[in-house]
Amino acid sequence: MLRGSIFLATCGAVLALAAPPAKAQALNDTLAYIRDSIAAQGQLVEDQRVSDSSNGKAWSERWTILYGNLRTDIAACSLTFHADFTVDGKSTFSGDLTYVFGQVAGLRLTTMDQNMDENDAKGGNPTWSVQSTPPSQDIQIKFADGHGGGFYIRDAALAPRLAASITHAAELCGATPGRAGF
Repeated sequence: MLRGSIFLATCGAVLALAAPPAKAQALNDTLAYIRDSIAAQGQLVEDQRVSDSSNGKAWSERWTILYGNLRTDIAACSLTFHADFTVDGKSTFSGDLTYVFGQVAGLRLTTMDQNMDENDAKGGNPTWSVQSTPPSQDIQIKFADGHGGGFYIRDAALAPRLAASITHAAELCGATPGRAGF
């Protein structure tokens, strides 16, 4: 009996030691998938038609979005990248961002059009409606500190897989993301 107990204790110790490297490998693989999937899409170009139902006016905008220099940090559970956004050739944002997956509080997947319509309504323009060509998906992320972020994704089949991977990375980093803040 004693020898069997020692064997079980030894097996338990070996399994306990194996868990962190397996978790680290899973996190490494998950962050690499997120990084590579976002990088592979290249620059997104969106032609948007905005309509105002209160007065019948409409206008067009051309958006470009590029995520570059994507770098993962396993120890920090993070993805750092450079983002460039332009509207009609004018920069609206250009800078480095870091998303710490252990701080993800919520995540949801919408369309770019739905995101724009919601932002317009919050900004005092509830009668504006956006139609983007070609359509993109929007992975929206809320962080524990209340800030938000996310990624626009062209491939409608990739977007839910990428959203699930971001959720998985957050869970591996100790977060319990839901739909908080949405």
